[in-house]
Amino acid sequence: MTSIPIGTLPQVKGAEYLFTFAVGGDGSLYEILRSQHDDTEGSPAKLYYAHFAKDGTTLITKAMFDIDYVPYALIPLPTGEFFAAGVLMKHEDKKLQREPLAGIFSANAKLKRALPNEELIPTSQAERDQGLVDPAMQGGVARLGGDGSIYILLDTKPAKLRVVTPKG
Repeated sequence: MTSIPIGTLPQVKGAEYLFTFAVGGDGSLYEILRSQHDDTEGSPAKLYYAHFAKDGTTLITKAMFDIDYVPYALIPLPTGEFFAAGVLMKHEDKKLQREPLAGIFSANAKLKRALPNEELIPTSQAERDQGLVDPAMQGGVARLGGDGSIYILLDTKPAKLRVVTPKG
């Protein structure tokens, strides 16, 4: 058995928080984490997508997201891109608006294609009261198929399977 420390970026001095991780087909590790640039109180935290070698400590690449995002699902793709699902935080008129965002991101953490979210919006008051922004995805499961497609089991009644092919 091996223990691999995860959730840290080399050469970053500030506090870090790991949102999610995944293992690539070659055994390398991928993480989405939030990190401050330094230890200064109030220093803005940034969201990073990081790719580590199989040992989990050798950083291969890191990229900073250009959106305020709270991810909970990550699937690295053989193309170097990745699928992520989470909550997009929008700051409008001094109010925080949250909306679901699932999509394909480039290796440099830029959103390339968002999935339609008509099935992801909370439909019941109970879901909204629980703070669920996208209950179908938050309670669902996403997996990469051998054909390169992403299969997403949505937590809906009846259950639905969404298939995202490599071409869209």
